Amino acid sequence: MKASDQKIQDIPIEKLEVWQEANVRKTNTDTDIEELTENIRINGIENPLLVKKQNDKFLIFAGQRRFLASRQAGMKSIPCRVFENVTLKSAVSLSLSENIFTRQMTTVDRANAVKELLDIHKDKKYVCKVLGIKSPTLQVYLQYHGLSGEIRHLVDDGLISMQFATNVMRKFPKGNALEILRHVSSLKKNTVRRKLLLSAISRADKSLTIDEIKKDIRKNPVGITVVLDSDDLLKLQGISNRKNKSYDDMASIILKNSLSRYQA
Repeated sequence: MKASDQKIQDIPIEKLEVWQEANVRKTNTDTDIEELTENIRINGIENPLLVKKQNDKFLIFAGQRRFLASRQAGMKSIPCRVFENVTLKSAVSLSLSENIFTRQMTTVDRANAVKELLDIHKDKKYVCKVLGIKSPTLQVYLQYHGLSGEIRHLVDDGLISMQFATNVMRKFPKGNALEILRHVSSLKKNTVRRKLLLSAISRADKSLTIDEIKKDIRKNPVGITVVLDSDDLLKLQGISNRKNKSYDDMASIILKNSLSRYQA
């Protein structure tokens, strides 16, 4: 069943409802909705929604963001491709194909879509083909569902990546892994402190605790790349001039002093 085979109809907006079970995109559905609303006000709906006719209602299984934005824009009706007898299995696949290839899905949505498609189709090769991913990536998405609720929340909130969380849980004993993930998630992203800790975790023995890994940072420092923005470069220039030292020497001193006070 192809979406392009269905005729496009203008459906009154009050007759449209979101078919939650069939929508593979479940997070950040209202992100940047104002921008989409303004675009719809100016250009209208460029891609019709996919809906299932059910009695006098039409259930949306692809296009819920367009629906929300259209309602906010004050539209009276929305162009839709109407399916009369689409099953949940087919609706999920169609919803996935609409979202995945426009890169609108979050990592968490993809993980949920993988599980949902696998539950429906029972075929990992098919799921990989639809998602355009390889088997190892599929396994990472599946492992996400094996994480504890606390760790999934850290991933969902963007504090740690799904890949990092699954790698740590696979490498370290559960108690140690939880402490490691909690600590990493508490550190600001793209900082020297966090980069040093991530490097130490990657080379750490699986028996080490977070406190032992932190101690290892000072004993076995590794090379890291520090990227400075224009404001930081100006600050470094001022300090270097006052201390009569080169950029590299001054940056090295600052980094060493930071590491000497390191308390990750």
